[in-house]
Amino acid sequence: MKNFILIISILFTIAASAQTKEYFEDGVTVKKITDNEGNSKEFYRSGKLAATGKKESWKRIGEWKEYYEGGALKSIGNYNDNEETGNWKFYHDNGQLSGMGEMSTIGRVGNWELYHNNGKLSGAGKYDEDGYPIPDTWTTYNDLGETHGCDCPEPTAQMYSNMCHSIYERQNSQNPGPGISYKYQELLWKISCAKIGIDKLPEARIKIQCMWSNYREKIRCYNYPTLISSEKNVMKFSLDTGFTALISEAVKRYKLDMNFIDPSDKKTILDFIEETEKEIRNSPPIDTSRADEYQSMYQLLRTNGAKHSRELKQ
Repeated sequence: MKNFILIISILFTIAASAQTKEYFEDGVTVKKITDNEGNSKEFYRSGKLAATGKKESWKRIGEWKEYYEGGALKSIGNYNDNEETGNWKFYHDNGQLSGMGEMSTIGRVGNWELYHNNGKLSGAGKYDEDGYPIPDTWTTYNDLGETHGCDCPEPTAQMYSNMCHSIYERQNSQNPGPGISYKYQELLWKISCAKIGIDKLPEARIKIQCMWSNYREKIRCYNYPTLISSEKNVMKFSLDTGFTALISEAVKRYKLDMNFIDPSDKKTILDFIEETEKEIRNSPPIDTSRADEYQSMYQLLRTNGAKHSRELKQ
């Protein structure tokens, strides 16, 4: 009888400690480990811990902590059915708080505070139910604690992704108005804290220029592997998709400065246009209409002061 009980106890212990492992493509490096009670750990390819928390039916639930590959805490908050919910805290890789507020299925909502990596307040304000900053609720600051002219927070990665998707799909605006017929136009105003239907063009232009001058190098489109512009600036992406309306409007209507180096390829937008046009004209069968379109965009930007990277270095 004692032996029977011992065997049952051993089997129960083994079952309780059983783990399910998932691996990276190499079939060797562990990506995720989850035990029978749902306790889960996720890892970087380097083997460093990426996240810890609980899962139910393979979905995240309850409190989760995420880490930078260097080991510092990246975020802490709760999940419900694999969706972020409730109050969250996010951190810079140096351990300083980067932001805190409420998360929902669409991103940030309600009141938020954002911080620079030196601990100084970056901004405080509200996000609407769609996850976009509400104009006139934000006060923003530079890393010295001085008020920042834009009074609009840095757009999130999700906002950039939404804009790229709207361009790729040629989506129409759900809230059309003067000068706004496409979704990308609506989103451009929203991430700049321009008030649709209220701000006149000169007011909106100032807000959009402010946003662009601060964050243009970060507005990139990811996860479009069939396009040469994947991971590059949104202006290059719009050209690559054949949707030139954005770059034309950016130059003519909003007078945005295109003279900057895209960190993804170390080239300006003018460099990209020139090189892509040459590739099209030298790649049979030659798509003449597309090459001519690039040439037209090149002339438009050149006329409006755009430069090559070699000219910026002079």
